[in-house]
Amino acid sequence: MRCSILALLLALTAVEARPKALPLKPLALNKALAVRGGGATELWDAYNTALEETPLIAKCSTSLTGFAIADGMTQTLIEKIPFDLKRLVVSE
Repeated sequence: MRCSILALLLALTAVEARPKALPLKPLALNKALAVRGGGATELWDAYNTALEETPLIAKCSTSLTGFAIADGMTQTLIEKIPFDLKRLVVSE
């Protein structure tokens, strides 16, 4: 566990040394979200900006979010147990 944390910290410090990412082209999803209205466009734009400026942190956060949602759904819907935050954090 300590090895993976150290590797993550080293990767995060190396982010500043990378060349500037190419600008992303507007996606069809941006247009679809704008047509529907709502607050999803601001969230999507913030995510795209994070991908441009700090891609490693944005991708790690996306992965963590997906894992947390999947584990929470597994605990409550499949295993039929109350949500256990400790299990999510430890994930053994």
